[in-house]
Amino acid sequence: MDVRDALSVFSFLATTAFFLVYLRYKIASLGIFMLPLAFVLTLISAVDTGALPASPEFRGWWLIIHIGCILIGYVGFFISFIAAIMYLFQENELKSKRPRTFYYRLPSLEVCDEIYFRALIIGLPFLTVGIVMGYIGAAREWKGLWELDPKILGALITWFIYLLQFSTRMSGSWQGRRSAYLAVVGFAALMVTFVGISFLSGQHGFFPKFGPTP
Repeated sequence: MDVRDALSVFSFLATTAFFLVYLRYKIASLGIFMLPLAFVLTLISAVDTGALPASPEFRGWWLIIHIGCILIGYVGFFISFIAAIMYLFQENELKSKRPRTFYYRLPSLEVCDEIYFRALIIGLPFLTVGIVMGYIGAAREWKGLWELDPKILGALITWFIYLLQFSTRMSGSWQGRRSAYLAVVGFAALMVTFVGISFLSGQHGFFPKFGPTP
């Protein structure tokens, strides 16, 4: 699987998640935030990156579980990110005391917070399982200091951010705006790890210059 495949699957799962959230909460305005980003990711996935085919070490049951769990976790965090954006927008409009028309098309702060938290508690376990399966497979297949690969380090940093987000939310120490801002930071780290660091990664490289040798 190269970056185009991963982005395509991610876009499909994100769009599916949108419809599931819509069926539960009937929030049509959610699409205003979700679908443009899904479209951009789909567009990027359509661009020919000249990726190399994966080597045999990148095949196996552990890889299927690893990639599947990682992508589902990412979709959960994508939903939490959108809910956090809606929360921050709603809160800002309320503080302005002169809310604009779009304000009335968005769900309440309580609903935004509920969507955000439910998506978080779905995303974190899947990301955790995905990282663990990745480590198990990498330990079996790779040699050398693969633990220092930039994408692996980036994934661990992203996981820690979301663990912190979950912990502070459960403890009640960070609620509302603080938690929403942390969701935005977490998703930014996720996208850097998912796409940006792929240019630097040796083991997880999606591109010919840095990708694994077939």
